[in-house]
Amino acid sequence: MAEFHPKPFGKYFLIEKLATGGMAEIYKAKTFGVDGFEKILAIKRILPHCAVDKEFISMLVDEAKLSVLLSHTNIVQVYDLGKVGDDYFISMEFINGINLREVLNRAKEIQEKFSEDIVVYILSETCKGLDYAHSKKDNEGKPLNIVHRDISPQNILLSFEGEVKIVDFGIAKAAMNISHTMAGILKGKISYMSPEQALGKPIDRKTDIFSTGLILYELLTGEKLFTGETQFEVLKKIRTTRLNENSFPDSIPLGLRKILAKALAYSVKDRYDNAGDMQIDLTRYLYSTYIDFTPRKLSGLMRKLFAQEIETKEVVHKKEDLSIDSKTRSIMIDAIAQQNLVHRDNEEVTGGLADKQPTQTFIESFISGQESEPEVTGTGINALPAAAAPKPAPAPAPTPPPAKKAAAPKAEKVAKPKTSKRWLAYPIAAMLLIGAAAGAYFKTDWFKGPPPRRPTFSASCRSPPRPRAPKF
Repeated sequence: MAEFHPKPFGKYFLIEKLATGGMAEIYKAKTFGVDGFEKILAIKRILPHCAVDKEFISMLVDEAKLSVLLSHTNIVQVYDLGKVGDDYFISMEFINGINLREVLNRAKEIQEKFSEDIVVYILSETCKGLDYAHSKKDNEGKPLNIVHRDISPQNILLSFEGEVKIVDFGIAKAAMNISHTMAGILKGKISYMSPEQALGKPIDRKTDIFSTGLILYELLTGEKLFTGETQFEVLKKIRTTRLNENSFPDSIPLGLRKILAKALAYSVKDRYDNAGDMQIDLTRYLYSTYIDFTPRKLSGLMRKLFAQEIETKEVVHKKEDLSIDSKTRSIMIDAIAQQNLVHRDNEEVTGGLADKQPTQTFIESFISGQESEPEVTGTGINALPAAAAPKPAPAPAPTPPPAKKAAAPKAEKVAKPKTSKRWLAYPIAAMLLIGAAAGAYFKTDWFKGPPPRRPTFSASCRSPPRPRAPKF
């Protein structure tokens, strides 16, 4: 296997290759935001031979559309689906842990058996996530009818902190799906299928409950319930086997045998109506039997099983952190064009800068006294300082383009002063305040002189003197 070297990928920086499967590669990656913000996440990059399959890409778009709607502590969050060059990818929450299949394999290697309380806790948390997804509605209140259809140990992640997360809704069936599975085609892992799924019949959320019951049985006994030399034999057993409380070993407590019998009922009518009901029964059994249980017990088991890997990783990461930080500190996150196909509205990923205009960021940098303005690119604003970015090599003078019709004049970009000091803001603000006060002062009535006196007119009316009578 070729050695992996950290490198940029769209607006992300790939740090470490975590796994390679038949359809995709999983990477640990970083994304960046304002003021040195960094976020660790996982990138699921689709392999080239799958990217050319239109049906698979359609299924991938369906996964992203479903997953961005799901936000629950027991479901791995998906942030967006995008395309860099010819590579499709999904960015998702990074979980510092291992999938349940690898945990089971390691436990067998060192002959470490899962304790009953840890088993019940893992499946109880799984039911919480399933119940949330099954009952999810769209913005108009209509049920999405999400069915995972591939609940298996490979798709349940256990973190070193004791978290339980469901991953990969890639073959989920929902009312909003664009691509629909043809009748009779089986998708999912054979050993964890429900009878109706194995028969190619229509399925609903109860098929996920059946798969959860199969995992519960495997964790309790250390063996799969349905096995065979060929996949056909396994399918035949799933299609024909009917189970009840007496079908399970006596080593399993009666309380758990009742839960298993209800979860693994052949008829969907006899099965749990929803994952929430199964979760309630598991939780009630857990805390009535183990009243002092905490998730720290699962965390302790994980660290015990993978102690050597954890220690080795910590040592390697300490040595690589400095070199990786030096690369990511100067990386231009928009160096490779990226097309976003499905995106979760989350300021935490973009740094909250996507909607800012160049003039707005220039004014903010002037008032705050920053020496450089964030660079505006096609995918948003580059939040890295210009001083830290690599200086581009001088390019030859471009050939002048042919003359075009005169277009409407565009607003010129405000020229940034060479030296923008914080103290300049204070005299400018003082001048603005004085100007505003002066304007208000000269507009007042009491500043104006007294109005001119209006002329007054007086009229006097005198009656003529009365004639005096003559004297004789």
